[in-house]
Parts: sequence; C-alpha cells; structure tokens
Amino acid sequence: MKLGIINGWEEGNFKYVSDKGLDAIEFCVNHNYDADEFLSKAESIKSYSEKYNIPVGSMGRWGMVRIDENGEIIPEALEADKKVITAASIIGCPVYNCGVNYTESKSFYENCNIAIKYFSELLDFAKDKNVKIAAYNCS
Repeated sequence: MKLGIINGWEEGNFKYVSDKGLDAIEFCVNHNYDADEFLSKAESIKSYSEKYNIPVGSMGRWGMVRIDENGEIIPEALEADKKVITAASIIGCPVYNCGVNYTESKSFYENCNIAIKYFSELLDFAKDKNVKIAAYNCS
C-alpha cells in the first residue's frame, strides 16, 4: 500500500511529503485556480516530482459549474478540465477526478445523461494521455 497526502504543487510541498516519508502527493486544482496557469507549471511540477521521488497519484478539479441551468455543457469548464488533464499527462499523474453539477431544470434521468455526455468528452480527450478519469455525478 502507498500512502499519500493532498497538498500543493510548489517545490516545498514535495519536500514536505518526502520528509514525512510518504509515497505520493495529490492535488486539488479547484475552480478557484486558473487552469492555464496550472498547465504552465506542469514541467516544473514534474521536475519536483522527480527530484523528490514523489509521484503525483491523482489530481482533481472541484467546485466548478460544468453544466448550465438549461442542461448544456459550459465550454469554458470543459476546456479547463482538458487543460488540467493535459497537465496531468505531462506530470505523469495517472488519475483525474471531477464531478458535474446537478441541474434542477432537468430530471434525474436527464442529469445522468448529461453527465455521461460530459464524462465521455473527457474520456475521449484523455485516452491517449495515459490519464484515467474518475467521474462523479454530483446529484
């Protein structure tokens, strides 16, 4: 069994995890973090991971509204997820976690189908990037 911790992605965070004798680090690149900025740091994050021999076990993006009130995918949300998945691929992180919001104007069945559509887009995008998607329908 490997033991990791959710922490930040600066060099000091990797040193902290290494000093604690843990095996991995995980990130929450939530809605309040700019996906472009995170992606721009991917090579540096990869170098910290290698320097401290601490792999990134998973990362996720939470708190983002991905589906609008009409049940449509918000393109900017989908693009932000794709940017973080691209960063995960560069870093060597094998798992990306995210969920979709429930839309009150749609039935439970419709919300499930909307979630399937959203996650299918992410799965298609990630399939050649060695990143698996852990998807949650936040209903």
